[in-house]
Order: sequence, then structure tokens, then C-alpha cells
Amino acid sequence: MTKEQQTTPGGITRAVCACAFALFHLLSAETHASVKDQPTVRLAVVNTFGNNFSVRYFNGTVNAIAKSLDGRRLIVQLYNQDEYLKAAKENKFDLSIASSGLTAVMMDTLGGTPLLTLVHARTPNPNKANGGVIIANAKNGNINSIRDLKGKSLVVMSKKAFAGYMIPMHELERQGLNPENTFRSITEAREPMTRLAEKVRDNEFDVAFLASCVLENMEQEGTLKPNEI
Repeated sequence: MTKEQQTTPGGITRAVCACAFALFHLLSAETHASVKDQPTVRLAVVNTFGNNFSVRYFNGTVNAIAKSLDGRRLIVQLYNQDEYLKAAKENKFDLSIASSGLTAVMMDTLGGTPLLTLVHARTPNPNKANGGVIIANAKNGNINSIRDLKGKSLVVMSKKAFAGYMIPMHELERQGLNPENTFRSITEAREPMTRLAEKVRDNEFDVAFLASCVLENMEQEGTLKPNEI
């Protein structure tokens, strides 16, 4: 999904999610050229929340970037985590907006320059703002602890997701479970995490892993009732 971002006013400090997000500059041979020599700037946005959430959360930031480009064209591309890491390796973007965890994973292998971090008033420290949550349907009543996950079906956005896969799996291992054989099945939906919560609510899967801020914001917005999960 690609679109041109118009140069309309916006504030660069706007962020709604409790998780920390990083604006990141991917270094490559091409980026050593003068900024003025670059006809377009390519911005990658990791679509963790679905199109509507992502546009609302990052619109101010994207507008501020567009406004600063002195009339040059800005191309905005939405990615899931797997596509994002692949695109980074293939040098398909110049700037990106992604969770601080996913950005750290990418920087560990590809390098680059973190430009700024966006945080929420609820979690002002970006080093302590990226959490994962394991959710189940409250009506089922058969999953009340980590141990109850044995033999259940799990849906995740991607196995590359930091808060949405790596953090919960590490917690399972920390509590003595083998992440490889705990679940009956693990499905990578490659859909926004908001859809994963809906799949658990609708009993398509027993369990989902989400970034904690996704659950918080869905409950706050009323798209998910607190007693459903």
C-alpha cells in the first residue's frame, strides 16, 4: 500500500501508543549522496495496528517529515515485520517508523542511525515501554496461567515481532516451558495485531501474543471490551 504524503502541517512529537517507537535512518551507499541530490524520500511504517490506527498515530509525524523536505516527494509504504526487515536488507527505504524493539533487531544486523524516539505520557522511558501480553478469550475460562498454554493454538503477527513474539516466548522459556512444543499450533497471520485480538475473541484461536499497548488502546477505544479478554 503506497501513497504520496502531502506536505501539510503536523507535529513531530505526536504519539498515542504506550509503546515506544523509533524514527530510524537506514544507512546505505546511496544515502551518502547529498540530500538535495535525492528526488524522493522513502518512508517505511510498520503496520502493527491496522491502517486506521497507523494513520492516526503517525499522521502528525509523517506530515512533519513531509513538510521538512523542501518540496521533494515523500513515498510512504506500510509493512508488516517480515516485509520490513526484508525491505531493510534490500535498501528499499530511507527512513522508517517502527517499534523500538524491532528497530533494535534491525540495527543489530544492518546498522543505521536512530533519529528520535516517540513515547507516551504513560511510559516516558522508551527503554521500559515495549511490553508483550498473552491474551485468551475470557468466556472459555480454561487459560488462567502460563502453564495452561500447553496444547493450545496460538496466533501471532510474525515470529519477527519483538513485543508480539520474542518477549512472550522468552517469558515461557524463563518459566521453564519449551517454546517449541508448548503450543499445538503457531500461526503467523501477518495481519495487524488488532485483528489477532479479534480472532481470539471470536474463538478462531485460543491464544494471541500482542504488544501491550495494542490491547490497552483497543479497550480504551471500545473496539474490545475489557471483559472479553
